[in-house]
Amino acid sequence: MIIGIKNLKVIRIKKCYIEMILLGILIIIGELYSSELALVISLAYISYICFIRHCIPIEFNNSIITIMIIGLIVGVLELKSINRDYCRDLFKVISPICYLYYGYLLQTIFNEDYYCKTIIYSALFVALRSFSLKMFALLSSGLSFSAIRSVGGNASPVIIVAFTLLLFNKEIFSNSKKLRSIIMLFFCLSIFLYLSRTAIIMWLPSLMIYIYMNRKQRKILKALFIITLILIFMAVIMPTSLIYPLIEKFAKSFTEISHTDKKWAWAAVNNNWRGYEIYLILKQFENVSLLRMLFGYGFGKLIDLDYEIQLGDSLYTQIAIFHNGYYFILLKSGYLGLVSYVFSLVADMLYYIKLYLKKRDVNHDAIQMVLILAMATSCYVIAGIYNGAYLISICITYGFLGGRDSANNRIVWM
Repeated sequence: MIIGIKNLKVIRIKKCYIEMILLGILIIIGELYSSELALVISLAYISYICFIRHCIPIEFNNSIITIMIIGLIVGVLELKSINRDYCRDLFKVISPICYLYYGYLLQTIFNEDYYCKTIIYSALFVALRSFSLKMFALLSSGLSFSAIRSVGGNASPVIIVAFTLLLFNKEIFSNSKKLRSIIMLFFCLSIFLYLSRTAIIMWLPSLMIYIYMNRKQRKILKALFIITLILIFMAVIMPTSLIYPLIEKFAKSFTEISHTDKKWAWAAVNNNWRGYEIYLILKQFENVSLLRMLFGYGFGKLIDLDYEIQLGDSLYTQIAIFHNGYYFILLKSGYLGLVSYVFSLVADMLYYIKLYLKKRDVNHDAIQMVLILAMATSCYVIAGIYNGAYLISICITYGFLGGRDSANNRIVWM
């Protein structure tokens, strides 16, 4: 009998390791290689778990389901048939639903410590890969903004998630504080080396919330002072060819998303492409019916451009992909879908603020607030959760941690 129990524990441990490896592979594939393959893997996993447990996902966030249903129905009514653009929009909307539920299922399989370490190991792989590629590019091309930005991929959300988990969860690597500090510093370096406004904006909330939580501790003030000095020192010693483009990008952050221009000459379109996208979407809702305002145009809707524009290696007169996720929701599911989504974000944020003030589990609630802010801010510039598998680590983590709240009859996002 004792041998049987030991064997059962070994089987459970092996199964847990398999789940960890699968999660790590899924995140790496989603962020670095193929959004489509990541979605297929997550769907296969969800189907398998639901089959062996004889259960189906019945508790979801109403907003993302509302967006999907409206887009599906209105798109079919508008197009009369399903085409490639319709399927692409469906893929964008169904992806976050799958990743959120994937995370929700994981919290029933292994504990938070295993999960957090899996995210951290995955982030280390992504960070080491990016760091190696960037160093190689710098050695071969010299120190420049374009050399760093051109390799290593886009800013990695899994690194931001891993940093946040290490920052707020003191139990991870608690036996080796030096290792913990080294990993966190390496993550910070990796985030800066992406030279990405989006990465920095998504990363800052974790620091701001952590500083607020520990504002009465002197060591936090000392650490903040040291970090400020380091940043000033880096800004002084870094060559102008590297620092000025980044400063210029931050300075243009608000002007390049402005959509108030009415004439839109070619120069304005070229310099303010994201604002031009917003302008074109809003133009679709001028002088339209109430039903159109409420439900939008559905999946598969394309926006006509006033110019033939080269995007990547191809010329386009119509576009179906947009940087701003909020206006993507507006176009596909109308103001009903947009208001539902924004209300959901605000409601979840207020919920975790309320729990934080009650001192239920301040670190858990702080992590969830950071993830909500990351989803909200990234949605405005890179489509957020509707950017394929780009935010896969954020969605899965939010679903995993949100699963703990289901025991209190409050399903967050699910």
